[in-house]
Amino acid sequence: MQGLTEKIAAIISEANRNEAVRNQLLQDPVTFLKAKDVNVPDPSYVDISYTPGYGLFLGIDTRFTTEVSQNPMTQKDKDINADHFSDCLHY
Repeated sequence: MQGLTEKIAAIISEANRNEAVRNQLLQDPVTFLKAKDVNVPDPSYVDISYTPGYGLFLGIDTRFTTEVSQNPMTQKDKDINADHFSDCLHY
């Protein structure tokens, strides 16, 4: 069973390879995503654009999706960038 991240990655990969799929996704993203088992309840939660030469951008506000990750990320080790980002907050 695929998680949300894997589903979205597969959709983007397919849309970048197949112009017909990309056009369907660009025309009606909510319906297209629902057909791919990604339930987004409102179009305002989706931001999508395509730029030739760069590919497809698909942003989904996952706070409002009905799917919960099957494999939530857990911190295994200290993030090597944590100190750097903390330092940036002081400037």
